[in-house]
Amino acid sequence: MVVFRKRTKMWVRPNTSDDFIVDEAIDYNNIFLDVKDNDVFMDIGSNIGSTISLAKSFNHTITCIGYEPEEENFKVLKLNTNHYNKCKIKKCAIGKKNGMTKFFTEKGTFKAKHSTKPRQFLQGFEEQIVKVKSFKNELSKYKPSLLKIDIEGGEYDLSLQKVPLYIKIFAIEFHLINDNWKDMFKLYNIISDQFDFKTGEIPKVNSLNWFKDNFKSDDAFMVIFYRNN
Repeated sequence: MVVFRKRTKMWVRPNTSDDFIVDEAIDYNNIFLDVKDNDVFMDIGSNIGSTISLAKSFNHTITCIGYEPEEENFKVLKLNTNHYNKCKIKKCAIGKKNGMTKFFTEKGTFKAKHSTKPRQFLQGFEEQIVKVKSFKNELSKYKPSLLKIDIEGGEYDLSLQKVPLYIKIFAIEFHLINDNWKDMFKLYNIISDQFDFKTGEIPKVNSLNWFKDNFKSDDAFMVIFYRNN
């Protein structure tokens, strides 16, 4: 069952994580404070479209490109975005190259927890095969100035050693998968070195230990990286 929330102007599934996901979108506000008419926002891991709706609330003329591979989420994503102009959504995951991949969805009602990576799914999981679009190709095609990635551990499969310069603001969630703090720390540094400033500053001394002290199994944290205009 899907219902329309007047408060948030979003379609959601009651008694799932949808309302939480919609409220959580406010964490991305800073991406859109100075959004321009000609900006392109690429939303990798769109879920039900809360961040796209947030972007359009700041400037309805910007172009939004969204990606969501999970069948039920994609249906709600369509409901929440089909009235927007200059908005394209794709039912697929994002990875290194075009193809197909295994996709894991947690059983139960928590509709936000799914990934191309096997995780600590407390209620068990279902496995399916989903389409994958090449990260590099999609960037080249749309050249987004604003980029968001929240793909539940899939971020470690992407080539982020050289983020294109046309991306001015980059929001990403780092997920602790299989307690691999080193991967988390390494990817954070790879991206940090390419941008001028960021939210979520990490201590320079004992940085890896800081990750170990602050993140436990299946935790995540979001950082927004900025380039000077």
